Amino acid sequence: MALGRLGDSAHLYPGSPATLIGVFDEGCVLVDPDQGSGRHKDLKREVRKLGLDIKSQLVTHGHADHVSVAPKINAPLFIHRFEFSIA
Repeated sequence: MALGRLGDSAHLYPGSPATLIGVFDEGCVLVDPDQGSGRHKDLKREVRKLGLDIKSQLVTHGHADHVSVAPKINAPLFIHRFEFSIA
């Protein structure tokens, strides 16, 4: 899959759901890391290509298809406290 550029500070990696990569001076944040056995490796590779480090992860809600690979990515995960029990 190809990484799409949304602007100077955002990229989109396709999937179901797609993962938004928000770029900041310090690195990047992954929004909805997604699911799949190799997804975490794909995301890490794409972020490395951008010359960035993953500083944090954010999930929009606790469904498995949004959060499954988060434990395999070495970065803090942010999720709303009401969604935590679902995740």
